[in-house]
Amino acid sequence: MNAAQVWFIKAEAFERGLASGDPRVAYERAIVISMLDNAIAQADIDAYLQGTEVAWDSGTKANLEKIRLQNWISLFKQSVEAWSEVRRTDVPALVNIYNDYASNHNRPPFRMAYPANEIAFNESFSTNVVQIDIFYGDQIWCDTREGVY
Repeated sequence: MNAAQVWFIKAEAFERGLASGDPRVAYERAIVISMLDNAIAQADIDAYLQGTEVAWDSGTKANLEKIRLQNWISLFKQSVEAWSEVRRTDVPALVNIYNDYASNHNRPPFRMAYPANEIAFNESFSTNVVQIDIFYGDQIWCDTREGVY
């Protein structure tokens, strides 16, 4: 976990009223830290923070979505962590590709697929797992999003 991610977590906690602090300050600090970590010039960071898609809003729902989206963007070098954030928040709302082999799902996979070696060489691997949808799976216990399948 890096410093930007910590500040995004703080921003979300502040905005949801789970902790006391200024969510806007935490949100903007997270973005600045993430961008500086990627060698982006301060002038470009300042301009980015003023953009309508990024600038702090007055509504809690809009602000939470901005916090979550910017957190996801900042995790571009940590793909599994970014994927976990999408599963937790549904931001951005990724949709499954139509005519995909898993067309009975409306979101990307819920869990990582079992490696082929696990299925092929682990004698105690349950064949029941193979019979169900081993790539997409079902929503796991902590995934409480509604309307997701």
